[in-house]
Amino acid sequence: MDPLAKIYSESVGFIPHIWLHQHPHSVNPDGSIDIDGNVDLSSNRFTELPFTFNKVGGNFDCSSNELTSLKGAPKYVGGGFWCNFNSLTTLEGSPITVGGIFDCSYNLLTTLKGAPQYIERHFDFYGNSQLKTLDYFPKHTGGEVYRDSRFSNEAVKKAREQAAVQDYIRTLSHDDEIENIGDIFD
Repeated sequence: MDPLAKIYSESVGFIPHIWLHQHPHSVNPDGSIDIDGNVDLSSNRFTELPFTFNKVGGNFDCSSNELTSLKGAPKYVGGGFWCNFNSLTTLEGSPITVGGIFDCSYNLLTTLKGAPQYIERHFDFYGNSQLKTLDYFPKHTGGEVYRDSRFSNEAVKKAREQAAVQDYIRTLSHDDEIENIGDIFD
């Protein structure tokens, strides 16, 4: 980092054009950004993401901000994704695929709607006391699921099964909406 840019950034705060200059990226026709490496936007008091990302090859960390939305988050993250310690009530805008862990712990989640479809490692949604159901659970989680004790191992197992069945049914009928997938299991 250029020493003058570092001093200016530390005294004024986050400066988008300097940040982009320091992180090799490509801009897509829709204006979204692809970055091969890691993105660390943590602890900046952001209420929204400063850019619209498409792909991030490494980790993406937007934790410890004041985010109320994941609008602008990448669609694909090659590493882990951290959005913990924010003010999110939904996961809409989350990546579709996360190649590492997905940590949305300690938010204000009332739903898992928008959760990634595929998480290659751990899924952590611990500390979301307003979350009452596991509807919209990811189709695939490759590691541990960290959650509050009110969600038993059996509840997580059932949520995984429902997500798998719902995914299978969607592949059979692309145009039909499945409104009451839970009825299959009751």
